[in-house]
Amino acid sequence: MTNTSSTKKALQNKPPSSKWLLGAAWSVEILFAGIGLLSAWVIAASTRLLIEENAEAFQGGVTENVFLAVLPFIVLAIVGLTKIPVAMGLYYSKKILWKTILLISLIALIAISFETNLNRMERNFNNMNDYPVSLINERSGLEESLLAKEVELEQMRSKIDELNISIELIFDEKDLATDSIIHSLADLEEMYNDLIQDTEDKHNMIINNIAEQIEEILGRRPMNEEDIHELEMLEAVQHNAIRVRDAEQASIKHRYDMEFEHITSNHVWRIEELNERQQYLEEEIAFLREHITILMTELTSAEYIEWFKRQITEINRRLNEVGRQHSNWRIAARIYNIEPAKLKIEQVNKIEIFYMVLISLFVSLLGTLLAIASFVLANRAKNFAGQ
Repeated sequence: MTNTSSTKKALQNKPPSSKWLLGAAWSVEILFAGIGLLSAWVIAASTRLLIEENAEAFQGGVTENVFLAVLPFIVLAIVGLTKIPVAMGLYYSKKILWKTILLISLIALIAISFETNLNRMERNFNNMNDYPVSLINERSGLEESLLAKEVELEQMRSKIDELNISIELIFDEKDLATDSIIHSLADLEEMYNDLIQDTEDKHNMIINNIAEQIEEILGRRPMNEEDIHELEMLEAVQHNAIRVRDAEQASIKHRYDMEFEHITSNHVWRIEELNERQQYLEEEIAFLREHITILMTELTSAEYIEWFKRQITEINRRLNEVGRQHSNWRIAARIYNIEPAKLKIEQVNKIEIFYMVLISLFVSLLGTLLAIASFVLANRAKNFAGQ
């Protein structure tokens, strides 16, 4: 009871500096609680518009969904106001158990405030970066469009080289096809002549043998009926042998003509196919060359070059203007020793992360540290008064 009454008396008889620090601590916490409530109101307004536009996707009424969306932010704002009472309890508590519980609670509250402030600053930095990021994206789009056209030109040139190689291969195929048909026809002619000669030799031997027999019979004087009959039979055999020879040669000639037609027709069909492929490739080359001429005319025209430079210059001017207005961009430009227009968003983000962590940590601890400082001064005043 004595400790409690002395604590109350110390709190009531605090020196002015202690009262001022405690008031400053409450002002800080109330200010950030108000910022949290204002953020909740802004989120409520944007959430209402979103829900009204997509009412079928949300169950329940609009008001209920908006309330559920902003309720965590309201709770966080109220929770932030409990840090000073918890710090007071921690400072003046005498029992180890309560000190441990209150210390863990205070650390948790500071962590919640830190995370909340970090999210607010991140949202703020994102909103600040929307415009410069859009300018960077616009500039990147222009540069990528130029690069895409240059890549397209290079690809078309490579394609033309590939097509020319294909045409050269077609010429080689034509030469091979011509050589092939020449050899095929030469082989066919040789085979035909051999077959004709073999047939000629085979049948001529028979015909000549019969002719000798006929001459031997004709040389008989006088000829009787038996000689005449034998002579007629031999002449008939001779005529039949000649007819068989001529028929076989005609058959060979027919097969030769058919094979000759087959070989030449296949060759003609192959040459026509190669000619069609060559014509298609030549037309494609002509189209690509025409397109290359159009692109080259566009890329090398004074109007296009002047327009491109003017667009890039204007975007860089706006980015440099942003760098003068936004502290994070200005600081990043000084750290990296380049103008804001040459900054990459990753470089700016590194500076922003450092500031977000530093400021969020400072803000989260400021109210609590001011309150603890107030309690320390009050306690010293109490001890001094007791002495």
